[in-house]
Amino acid sequence: MPRIQTFNVTPSIPPALEALTALARDLAFSWHPEIRDLFRTIDAEAWTATNHNPVALLSRVDQARLEALAADEAFVTRLKSVEAGLKASLEGDTWLPKEHREQTLVAYFCAEFGLSESLPLYSGGLGVLAGDHVKAASDLGLPFVGIGLAYQEGYFRQYLNRDGWQQEDPYDNDFRMLPIQPVYRPDGLPLTVDVAVETRTVRVRCWEVKIGRSRVYLLDTNLAENSAEDRAITYRLYGGDRDYRCKQEIVLGMGGFYVLQALGLEPTVFHLNEGHSSFMALARIADLQAKHGMSFEVAREVCVTTTVFTTHTPVPAGFDIFSRAQLDRFLPNIHKRLGLDRESFLRLGAHEADPNLERGFNMAYLALRAAGMVNGVSLLHGEVSREMWQKLWPGLEGHEVPILGLTNGIHVGTWVAPEMRELHDKYLGDAWRDEKVLASSHVSFDEVPNDLIWDTHQVLRSRLVDFVRTRSTRQATRLRMTQRDVDYEAEVLDPNVLTIGFARRFATYKRATLLLRDKDRLRALLTNKERPVQFIFAGKAHPQDLPAKELIQELVHFARDPEVRKCISFVEEYDMGVARHLIHGVDVWLNNPRRPKEASGTSGMKVIINGGLNLSVLDGWWAEAWDGDNGWAIGRGEIHEDAELGDAIEARELMEVLENCVVPEFYDRNADGRPERWMQRVKHSMNTLAAHFGTGRMVRDYAQSFYLPASAAGRAEASAGFPMAKARAAAVAGLALDWKDVRFGEVTFAATYDVKLAQSIPVSAAVYLGKVPAEDVRVELLAGHLDGARHVETPALVTLKGTPVEGSPGWYHYEGAWAPTRSGHTGCLLRCRPTVGTAAPAREIPIHFWE
Repeated sequence: MPRIQTFNVTPSIPPALEALTALARDLAFSWHPEIRDLFRTIDAEAWTATNHNPVALLSRVDQARLEALAADEAFVTRLKSVEAGLKASLEGDTWLPKEHREQTLVAYFCAEFGLSESLPLYSGGLGVLAGDHVKAASDLGLPFVGIGLAYQEGYFRQYLNRDGWQQEDPYDNDFRMLPIQPVYRPDGLPLTVDVAVETRTVRVRCWEVKIGRSRVYLLDTNLAENSAEDRAITYRLYGGDRDYRCKQEIVLGMGGFYVLQALGLEPTVFHLNEGHSSFMALARIADLQAKHGMSFEVAREVCVTTTVFTTHTPVPAGFDIFSRAQLDRFLPNIHKRLGLDRESFLRLGAHEADPNLERGFNMAYLALRAAGMVNGVSLLHGEVSREMWQKLWPGLEGHEVPILGLTNGIHVGTWVAPEMRELHDKYLGDAWRDEKVLASSHVSFDEVPNDLIWDTHQVLRSRLVDFVRTRSTRQATRLRMTQRDVDYEAEVLDPNVLTIGFARRFATYKRATLLLRDKDRLRALLTNKERPVQFIFAGKAHPQDLPAKELIQELVHFARDPEVRKCISFVEEYDMGVARHLIHGVDVWLNNPRRPKEASGTSGMKVIINGGLNLSVLDGWWAEAWDGDNGWAIGRGEIHEDAELGDAIEARELMEVLENCVVPEFYDRNADGRPERWMQRVKHSMNTLAAHFGTGRMVRDYAQSFYLPASAAGRAEASAGFPMAKARAAAVAGLALDWKDVRFGEVTFAATYDVKLAQSIPVSAAVYLGKVPAEDVRVELLAGHLDGARHVETPALVTLKGTPVEGSPGWYHYEGAWAPTRSGHTGCLLRCRPTVGTAAPAREIPIHFWE
């Protein structure tokens, strides 16, 4: 067979249309509808066929079409206007003042970024949240770079076979046809870095994604100079076995840090979005040691000061855990670079009670020991995380564990329907957009007429129905169903019927089939002739998650019941494009996970601004968002130890809310045919939720709570030669030697067993500190009501004051007083803890209790 030389031939962009190239390679198009409309005008069919990828669209459009557009004065004028509009938005005023912009750079590490369906390098909520975070940083003027991986195959394309079983096809990303660009060195050669994996060097190149003012840099090992095994490291998102994941996370964390150096960037804050990139901390600590001659302990103190760790999972099993053998194989020499013995290095990822690493090297433990700022992704998840990780801070009460709850948000500009955007702009200007509004501002959606919101949402629901019909018809044709079946799929759903959406990653705890526990009751709800209901489902199951695939199959089988076939649909290949159709058009967004396993969830936030309402278990963000009138709740926040029993209870509650609340309110119409009570709820939902659950608020919270304070502290440390880090490391080292001698002596409570409410109870304690400086110690009384297990519930905390005991070297007398505020069985305990940083897990100095 003759050899064929291949080429990639693309049209030549006429000079008058040169701005199209820059617009196509800036993901700002994902939240600027005027840019998307411009590309759709060029070739609407190709725009759809390329999944809204302007780079691919420009590569396939006919040269004659481009020449015609270049000669079209109206189009060229429109292009110039769009270009000028984007430039003005990127150069306009920002929330972050100039002095902070000049002194701050956040480096945000994440395994996936969901920026647009045209860049399929994400799987679900974590990636979409990361993408929205990047966009909000651009809007707010926060200097921000993301670090991720350039997956050759992405996640996977989903399709169902005739039996409703999920099948997977890998993407084959052609990076030249994606809105990304290779990064080059000043000498014109590709920018690459070397990462040590096992005993060899893996070469990594870099791609840049432009997102307004922000940038994301994607790492790629698919290079000719690498072995086939190493080229595959960045092939697939969440693919392969644990060996594969370990290598991938070394490239993400360590390679990401090296890329920042190669780019000449000097971040002032490092943000680990989930534990996948925790190896970054090791590379950073080693770099600090090499540059400044620091010990490991001092370098870690510097790292802790300026590192943020965001955890997204409410269960310990959700984190990546690697075996000792894997660490020995893939990072055999890292301990030498860190100046540690092998055991000390391995303990960085070990549970306190597992020094031999029998439970494995946990990437979350590594992140917790390297970050001074830690947060969960909702208020409830913050509570769950504090409880989950409390053992790493032995001696602290759950509420004292330094993990905040900082609730996620969504990027409003990305997720609002263009029609809704125009409507809100008309009545509110652009102040309603979360990314443009300051935290102290308040915008009332009451100014937007209810009838216009309702009428606009009716249009969006009709569009959603058309979209689902098109997808269903395509699916039936691909499965070679009969023409009758294909025609039937063209008539699924009804644009005038109450439409409920359930779309997210399919995992068993999310309980997609909760509705199906009572199929007869559901069937009656769907087929009610006066007040019918219809459901749209979408979502991917992980290829190895067979129980989740069974949930999809169960839904599909039920949807094929001739009696309900037109009332329920499963949409294949869920991505950001499919999500937008659903989010724009559904009336109700359903979410029914097992509490408290939904750390946050953001899909339901996206329906708010589009006129949709939420019906959800009080888990994740909805636990703090629901006020009784801005949507509906399933249950009242119960946690069911018996999962089967809990599913049965909440399935009944879900159906009761639908039958007695949601459906009647939707179909209760006024003389003009509009549901007034429903619209009052929609408007209340917008007023109470839209601004707060946006990424503008979220990123401001990160900036004010973490980024700006950490950046200021880090700059002050570096400019002075890291005195505070050195002092903390020295103090901790001293404490580690002498802390074992600290103990309580005699403790006295100056009160009888029976005391009155609010009666002051003096307490004194003798404490031996030995060589430990008194200023490095805090003696505290914790007092409160005792539960059945003799545990002090939500104790009050009183810090006792200490003075040296004359004639008794090392002994101190501490005293204070406490007054009970609640009657009943009450208890007090005393503890002595160091004040240098946190007690654990970074420093691992135990707290002493009075025993």
